[in-house]
Amino acid sequence: SRLSKYHSDLRGKSVGIVGCGSLGSKVATSLARCGVGAFIIVDDDVLFDGNLVRNDLDLRSVGFPKTIGLQDRIFWINPETEITPYSLRLGGQESSTYTSQVMSALARCDLILDATAEPSVFNLCGSIARRHKVPFAWAEVFEGGIGGMIARLLPDEHPVPHLARAQMSDWLKDTQPEWQANTGPDP
Repeated sequence: SRLSKYHSDLRGKSVGIVGCGSLGSKVATSLARCGVGAFIIVDDDVLFDGNLVRNDLDLRSVGFPKTIGLQDRIFWINPETEITPYSLRLGGQESSTYTSQVMSALARCDLILDATAEPSVFNLCGSIARRHKVPFAWAEVFEGGIGGMIARLLPDEHPVPHLARAQMSDWLKDTQPEWQANTGPDP
């Protein structure tokens, strides 16, 4: 086997990824390469050719829902992976029955990742993680390529997601560095 024992243990783990864009697609494919055995993937968007510079998907997925493109991508990395795609805007005006089904599926995961940078999605995913004691991670890539933020919380070891995010936001507000323009080398 090309994977270590630790990685082979991942075959029995499931990860729920909400947001299949530039960040979520890359995390999902990396986890598939590490051997994660099951994914719940949630997104409501369609892949456009303009997304290709950021997304881990390619031209074969243009015009299809990102969840379907990512499902195919993971399959080609590891055909034994179980993948359940949901085309849904979590927190949007969707069927309450379908939303409940998706939230229940996320609650059964071993890890939930919010890769949307949407506060309403964070609130829902954080609530699911808190209630069902599921490890939770969220990530956000800042517009303009100036960096990003990633955090993870373990149940009963770290603050609840909403409090942790508020603490992080307060810290960022209090310690904002002054940005300096890169003017290039001196003449």
